[in-house]
This record gives sequence, C-alpha cells and structure tokens, in this order.
Amino acid sequence: MINTSNKLSQIISIINNISNDLLINDSPKTLYSPINYHLLNQGKRTRSILCLLSFNLFNDRLIDCKELILAIDSLHEFTLIHDDIMDSATVRRGQATINTKWSDNQAILSGDVVLIKAFQHLLSLPKFNKYLLNHFTEIAIKICEGQQIDMDMQQKTTIALKDYLHMINLKTGALIQFSLVSPAILLGLNNNVIIKLRHIGMYIGQLFQIQDDYLD
Repeated sequence: MINTSNKLSQIISIINNISNDLLINDSPKTLYSPINYHLLNQGKRTRSILCLLSFNLFNDRLIDCKELILAIDSLHEFTLIHDDIMDSATVRRGQATINTKWSDNQAILSGDVVLIKAFQHLLSLPKFNKYLLNHFTEIAIKICEGQQIDMDMQQKTTIALKDYLHMINLKTGALIQFSLVSPAILLGLNNNVIIKLRHIGMYIGQLFQIQDDYLD
C-alpha cells in the first residue's frame, strides 16, 4: 500500500528542485535580478503539485514532467507580476512587489520575460507537441479574458452567480485545469481521460478562487 503522505512529500521535494530552474542566470542583471527576486519568493506551488500528481497517475518518470511544470509556473508568475501592477499592490507573499521595489515599467518587462520563458520551456520538451502548445496558448488568452471580466465587474453593483463563476473559470480555473489535463496530453492519453481531468480541474479552480475571494 502506498503511503500517501510520503508520496506527496516526494512530489513537493521534486517540485522544489525543479523550481530552481525558473531562475535566470543571464545578463543584463538589471533585467533578471527583479525576476529572480520575485521567483525566489515561492508560493504554495499548487498548480505544480496538481500537475505532478496528475502525471504520476499514469507515469512514474516524474522528471519527464519538468518542462511542463516550469511552463505552468512561469505563466502563473507572469500573471502575478502583472496583477500587482494593475492592482498597485505593494506586497506579494510578504515582500515588496517588483513594481514597488523597482517600478511599473520594470515589472511590465519582468512579466513579459517570464511569459516568453513559459513558451520556451514548452518548446524544450523532448518531443514537440503542437496540440499541447496550442492548448497552452488558449489558456494564456483565457486568463487575460478572465482578468478583463474581473476588471469590468468592479464597475458593477451586482453580479450574477453564473457570471462570477464564468470569470473565475477563466481567470483561475483555466490554468488549474491545464495543470491537470496537460500531463494526459503530454502522455497521449485518450480523450475520455482528458475530459474527466478537465471537469476535476474546473471544480478545484472554482473552490480555490471562491476561498481566496472570501478570505480577501
């Protein structure tokens, strides 16, 4: 019988090691220092954990999921950097945001690089997967659509539940869905598996964002 606690600890350890490869040792330092400053301040890695758990359902070679995890984390960190600019946020995970410590312009450029790196990681997969790349691109667009709808909602006094759920399905749920579905796409599993993982991802995304909004 598998010890679930030990398995999760192993997965988190692997993710922590993989996350080190997000850091960029390059020049100019004025570009990459703010990025590394942000990336070193790690969050809960929820999406990475979900991705690796999903992959491990079908395959034990967890290292094969490395570039996929780096792509997912990069896209997520990009959204956080740009969210901080739009919200004029001063603190992220207990430390000053890039836009506060440096400037809005620096944060914009940092976010742009992190987003481009996300696609670079996908292109670094051992086997090129056009469907996976297209799906990742669609997810990136959905996140932007969700953010715009969220901004539009801030101008309203009442919001229908279905509209709120639609917004969080795009803004938060889309990337959580991708975190669960992408390993199945990477491994070439059948569409029935992908559909089931997509439904699970949608509900986890909703629960995640509803709790976050409630606590906020």
